Amino acid sequence: MIDVKKYSRQTGSSAPKRVIKYTLFWCNSGRAEILIDENVFILEAAQTVTITSGQYHQLKSVEGELTALEFTLDFFCKNDSDIELIFHNGLFCHFGMNEMISVHQPSFFQKHLTSLKKRSAKNHISI
Repeated sequence: MIDVKKYSRQTGSSAPKRVIKYTLFWCNSGRAEILIDENVFILEAAQTVTITSGQYHQLKSVEGELTALEFTLDFFCKNDSDIELIFHNGLFCHFGMNEMISVHQPSFFQKHLTSLKKRSAKNHISI
């Protein structure tokens, strides 16, 4: 359903992978290099990028701290009308046109990611 992972000061995974879940990468500090499909994204502090279910991605390096929020469609969509939220916005439905997003209130964003991590650990919500 939902999982929050932390990465810090490391080289990335050995090969790109395709997962059937949605992912939001948040750069807490420093910078991170992520390959999504055939494009390299370099996130700096207070930037995020999203990955649509089924896209290839590879964590190349993390020089600082990076958080990954991963979730399945059933977490996001509770009924048939909710599915339109995913397919009628550009956040998780961008078909290879991923964009980095600069967050202007990073403490607010970080607070909510931390809250999700605590709730997922407390309720043992995991993919």
